[in-house]
Amino acid sequence: MIERSARAMSIALHKQARTTPAVRAEIAASRESVAALARRYNVTEATIRKWCARDDFHDRPHTAHRLQTRLTPAQEAIAVYLRRNLLLSLDDLLAVMREFVCPSVSRSGLDRCLRRHGVGNLRNLLPPPVEAKGQVLQHNIFLALLHYRTASPFCSGPASTPHRARSGSCRPDRLRAR
Repeated sequence: MIERSARAMSIALHKQARTTPAVRAEIAASRESVAALARRYNVTEATIRKWCARDDFHDRPHTAHRLQTRLTPAQEAIAVYLRRNLLLSLDDLLAVMREFVCPSVSRSGLDRCLRRHGVGNLRNLLPPPVEAKGQVLQHNIFLALLHYRTASPFCSGPASTPHRARSGSCRPDRLRAR
């Protein structure tokens, strides 16, 4: 009993399926008329003919056997090469591909192509970030610029007042004279 229920649980049927693989095998092995089988299993005659003609009784996949893409394999290779070496974003790469390679490529088609070749995520292609020393250096440069802006003798007033900073209270002509 356990073996039978475990076997039954492994069957994957779509929601609208009226027949199981066991019923389909019965249909194929039956010598009754197509109309009688259709009435008995409450399916159409076309369904009965379909299962009588098949050797296997499991659902076939409904996905496309051939992917619809406008890019040839050579064009896909160009897109992957540009993505890996120039680290272009999807929109930038799309503009380049439309301008120079294939004007009819769609954004979603290009994205699927990049994912298929393993370069869909740009962050994974970027080099690892610089160690903490570089971040500390950038932080120190930022602090130095901020200090220079607030303590500059060429600015008339504190930088904390935004209307003065925008109105040109820093005089660039004095900066050039020095």
